[in-house]
Order: sequence, then C-alpha cells, then structure tokens
Amino acid sequence: MSQLLVRITGLCAFVPKHAIREIPKDNQMRLLLVESNRPSDLPDGHAFHAHEPHVPVFLCPYQNVDQDKKYRQPDVVFGSTAAFYLDDQDLKIKNAKDNSLEVVLKNNAGRGCPEVDPEKGNITSFEWVAPLAEVSPGSGKIPDSCFCSSEVDPSVIARVELREGKILTEHLACDSSDRNAIVWEYKIPYSLKRGCHYQVAADVVRFEVDIEDSVVLITTPLRSNFSNVRVRDAFHPKAVLPIRLMTKEADIYTWVKNMPWADIFGTREPQRYEDEPDIHFSHFYKLSSEYKDANVPHAYGRCPLPVPHLGNPNCQPARTEPNPNA
Repeated sequence: MSQLLVRITGLCAFVPKHAIREIPKDNQMRLLLVESNRPSDLPDGHAFHAHEPHVPVFLCPYQNVDQDKKYRQPDVVFGSTAAFYLDDQDLKIKNAKDNSLEVVLKNNAGRGCPEVDPEKGNITSFEWVAPLAEVSPGSGKIPDSCFCSSEVDPSVIARVELREGKILTEHLACDSSDRNAIVWEYKIPYSLKRGCHYQVAADVVRFEVDIEDSVVLITTPLRSNFSNVRVRDAFHPKAVLPIRLMTKEADIYTWVKNMPWADIFGTREPQRYEDEPDIHFSHFYKLSSEYKDANVPHAYGRCPLPVPHLGNPNCQPARTEPNPNA
C-alpha cells in the first residue's frame, strides 16, 4: 500500500463539515483557494501590499504522471516537477469515501508555543492552522455561495475536496535558517494596539490517503461561463479532465499551492518577519460573511523547535468555522 501525500500552503482556507473537536475521525473538508487579483480590505493605504496575484497550482513529480492521451497532461513542466493550473477549477480524488477524513488533534494545541516532546508533543496537531474565528472575531463563518456547484462566490479561485484520509500540520512557520517558530500576533497591519490572538501557526499542512498502484484526480470547471480563457481552452468541449498518477511502488509527494510564482518556484529572496507582517493573510477575509478587522499576522515572539524549517515562511493557511456543505 502506498500513499498520496499532498502538502498544502498559501492562501488556502480549510472548511470542515463538522466541528473538528466534536467529530475528528468521520469528518471531511473543502479547501477554498482564495482569489487575490483584487486588492484586499486593508486600512491606511496598505491594500497594495497584499495585491500580488497568487496562482493556484497542483504540483507533482512528472515521472508519476500517466502520459496516456485520455488523461490530462501537465500545463507546465519545470525540471522533474509537473504543474497543473487550478484556477477556476475543482479538484477531487475519484471515488473518495464521504465523511472519512481523520483530523489529527493533540492536547493544548492552537495557542502559544507547541510541545515538542517526541511522544507527548502536539506539533502535528491540525489546530496550529490559524482559526479565523479567533484571529478576527466574527470572521469565521463562510457563506454557502462558496460551495455552489456553479457560479461560485468570486472570492474563491479554486477548490479541493478532502473527504478520505488524514490531515495534520507538517511545518510551523519559522524564520529562515534558525530553529525558532514564530509566535504570531494577529492585529490590524502596523497597529500599535495589542492583538486579539497569539499562536505559532502552520505554514504547511499535510493531507495523506492510502492508494493502490495509481490514483485518479478529477478536475472540473468551477464556473459555467468559461470567462477564464485557459479553462475554456482546456475543457472545451469536455466537462471533466482526469489526472492519473502512478505510484511506481512508492509514495507520491505532491503540493497544492496558492502563492505568487516567485514563492511557488522558491526564487524570492528570504523575507524575515521582524518588521513586516504577513499582509497577504488579509485576502482570507474575502471569504468571510462578515468581519470587523482584517487582522494579519505580526511576528511577536519565538518558540524553539527540535528541527529547523528549511526556508522562510510561506503564506499561512487558515481554517474557518464548519459548514455542512463542505
């Protein structure tokens, strides 16, 4: 038995079907990748900081892609990596079981610093994914329009179904080349006021599911009007494009990213967060039914970790309140 492992990072919001503490093992989630072409709602002229287009992509090893013409082929290949554009598309695993997702939870996670004891630690708890409801009280509810089968809310640029498998935190956000996780203070950008929530936060989430010798991923258009030229060219006249990945008797390591190209490729100069908050986080509030303050993460303190994070922090994912349509 092999596994499909999907690392998830960037402007990605996890929406559980059920409250994760109440139903951690028979749950499911919808991953909403947030639109970033429009400036976000930020005060005092800061909107331009967050107005850097993010690209939703699925990345996988090119050697694992079935190149039979009946399956979708990569949009881009760089080195040994295949990239599939996900803009204005849904992605799901074919024949995944409903309500079969285990959410990894640990005690005392989601506030302050993690416990790093190898046996009793909580560093992998999904609760390190920042909760919008606490980061900016009142912002955690997501409108049903984000889950429509067509004419989806414009705040959503892509979606991924997570129905069967396991989900957990893989990496915590750290500054470059040290062993310290950042403790984030969530508040209005550059404000001198105290924040309303403090925590170490996940910057890479891992979804994993058991597979046999191959797995088929289904991509479908998110909207019916095909205003996106790339989607129209790819899908017309088809309604479904499957991607088949072959295990080659080993696990398949993949990514879902919603980030600027410079971060997808890792070509951006490392950014340290002592002075500059993660302004991109403000795009998440486009998903919210309502909110008061577009609070974003500011570096506040440090927590030691047992191993260094290789690279500077990615755009943080976030999690929302449950929605029965997820």
